[in-house]
This record gives sequence, C-alpha cells and structure tokens, in this order.
Amino acid sequence: MRDTFTAWLAPLLIAGLLATGCADRNQDTVPDQVQPDVPDSAANRAGEAARDAGEVADNATTTARIKSALIADKTVGAVKIDVDTKGDVVTLSGEVDTEAQKSRAEEIAKRTEGVRQVINQLTIKPKTPG
Repeated sequence: MRDTFTAWLAPLLIAGLLATGCADRNQDTVPDQVQPDVPDSAANRAGEAARDAGEVADNATTTARIKSALIADKTVGAVKIDVDTKGDVVTLSGEVDTEAQKSRAEEIAKRTEGVRQVINQLTIKPKTPG
C-alpha cells in the first residue's frame, strides 16, 4: 500500500513543482515597453541596439548614394573620394585633380537626401612638372 501511495504521490509532487516553476517563468520581469526611468533595462538596451542598427543601415545607404552619384558625374568621374556618413553629416576626404572636382563633389553630397551638412576635406593634388 505504501508503494502505491509513493507511486502516485511522487509524480503529483513533481508535476506541482514544475507547474509552479513554469508559472514563475511566465511572469514578466522586464516589460516589452521601453522604461525611461530604468536606463539600463533589457528593453532599453534592445531598443538602442535596433536604433543603432537602423542608423548604420541609413549611413550606408547615404554613402552608397553619394558614391554612385560621384562616379556617374562627368566632372568628378572616377576620382577616388572617401565618403563617411554619420547621421546627417557627410565627410568627404581624399585627393582630386581640380578645384572644380572638389566643389562638384561637395555639391553632389549636399543634394543627397538626408544630408544636412557636408564637411569637405578634399585636397587638390599638386601638379607635377612636365
């Protein structure tokens, strides 16, 4: 009789403990919404990571648009210009052959959607004699 009691009591106790453990795990300890009053919450960190990933994608898109326009432009053409985008600020760097290329590259970058400021660090290659 004692073996029968143990045989059905043990699984019942185990099931009860498992159900209690599952109930505890189902309680939300971190809400799905961002909590402004808890700056280091998991929800805030996840939101920041998503925003950072979106900004990186936006920066890459802006850089690609500018580089494509520079290559397609008759004045600038195949001159190697480095384009760095951070938010709505674009930095142009490298060497160009003429002042016209430097000015045109800046103009193209300024006309690109999403760009508010262009930092033109392009330099003009020195003319070699002969």
